[in-house]
Amino acid sequence: MLDQLGREDMVAFMESVHRLRKIKHPDEPLSGAYRAGIISTVAVFFRHAAVAEWDDVPARPLVTHADMPRVVERVPRFIPEDQLGPVMDQVRQLDCPLQRCALLVAR
Repeated sequence: MLDQLGREDMVAFMESVHRLRKIKHPDEPLSGAYRAGIISTVAVFFRHAAVAEWDDVPARPLVTHADMPRVVERVPRFIPEDQLGPVMDQVRQLDCPLQRCALLVAR
């Protein structure tokens, strides 16, 4: 039965994943990373089924790396020195050394 799936079925599935919304925040779409995880799980299933030589799976991959949602590269925001100074003063006054260290390393 799975061998009847074609690329067009997977494209339709990926489009439906793109339209999914968060359960607690229905006005927000799923993150790209979460969508990629869903699609990747399906792709891995078919890959493993092919390696296991199941008879009823597609003979070739239906999803490739190029089909995955693009990951947004985050760029740190520059904080001007005059704004950073007061923040760092507050960080240095933190009681917990782990919090203080984490914030200083992040800088």
